[in-house]
Amino acid sequence: MTSTSAWMPSLAFTQGFMAGQAVLLCLFLCLFRYCFMTSAPSSRARRQAEMAQRLHTLHTSLEARSAPPTYARVPYEQGVQACIDDLMAQVEYDAAEPESLGWLNVLVAQLLMTYRSYILRTGARIPSDELPSSATAEKAAARLVFERILNEALQSRTMHILDPLTVTDIDIGCRYPRCSHARVRSAGTIEVDIEYVDALTLGIDTRLWLHVPHYRFGALDAAMCLRIERFAGTLAIEITETDVRVYLHPGFVLDAHLSSVFGSKSKLQDVPKIEDIVLARLYQWIKHRLVWPHAWHIPLPGVAAT
Repeated sequence: MTSTSAWMPSLAFTQGFMAGQAVLLCLFLCLFRYCFMTSAPSSRARRQAEMAQRLHTLHTSLEARSAPPTYARVPYEQGVQACIDDLMAQVEYDAAEPESLGWLNVLVAQLLMTYRSYILRTGARIPSDELPSSATAEKAAARLVFERILNEALQSRTMHILDPLTVTDIDIGCRYPRCSHARVRSAGTIEVDIEYVDALTLGIDTRLWLHVPHYRFGALDAAMCLRIERFAGTLAIEITETDVRVYLHPGFVLDAHLSSVFGSKSKLQDVPKIEDIVLARLYQWIKHRLVWPHAWHIPLPGVAAT
């Protein structure tokens, strides 16, 4: 009898402790759902208004956190000649100077200019009723392209906790990369210093679903906007018997900012940890794909793989 009665207080304490923790967890879930989540689908007009409000908040935060561009933008609607004149002025190319990388800067800039012009022409074919009221044709076309790419990449990988992504803002830039100081190393490796300063912007809006304690218990609206302002590093090009290997040296520079807004009723804005995690993942993605010993392999035409 003495042994049994000794265990009874311990068992009662354990049960009481577990019951208390369960009550606290339920209270936290209810409070979190009430403050930050939506429980019922909203109308399309209300959804668009809330998305526009989050986009405005992201823009305001980005403008306050990063320096405004000091260069003039040349709209591609001005025509090819205006773009060519702007291209030549940006890369500071002088045809009379000795052999340098000026020709490469012009070539890369022309490729980017052609791509941006193609985006603009694609946007001109989009029906006007499908365009956001604040979007230009260029932005609308780029938005649809990136929206399709992102959703296809995330398809069947989100485990039903993430709604399809909506690209709310995009800017494919107006500047061009600058290559300089080309040098030939041993084994025929060519090294080139590269720097790209622009304002590449991608904003997305989605909804995170909580499936506990039941399916679609609540939804958390989430919006993020990423802006890449500078990328610099040393690019190495090595030609082998079967392919061309392009890789970055360690120590590359990536200057970027991320703004975020979570919640519907109450809002969590610019959580520092979110920015740290996303930028760290972006840095690691580049490092694990392009930084030596990893490389981008371009097969040579007509060379069979062994």
